[in-house]
Amino acid sequence: MDRRRKILANEYEVLTDKTLRETTSRCGVQVFTKVRMADSLDLASSGVSNKEYSYALRAHFDFVVARKD
Repeated sequence: MDRRRKILANEYEVLTDKTLRETTSRCGVQVFTKVRMADSLDLASSGVSNKEYSYALRAHFDFVVARKD
């Protein structure tokens, strides 16, 4: 039995992923899915409250578009 969870949870995420990848393939950027907020933003010394910092460590973005470099 395969117990792995799908990264893209529903048909809207799948459609968004497909559209983003088709669009960005021409722009020299890349699409990443389910990226932790803490891996995308520099939270150290950001000035956010302890509550916001705690949330940022647990939260994720469904999609992040970034340059390939």
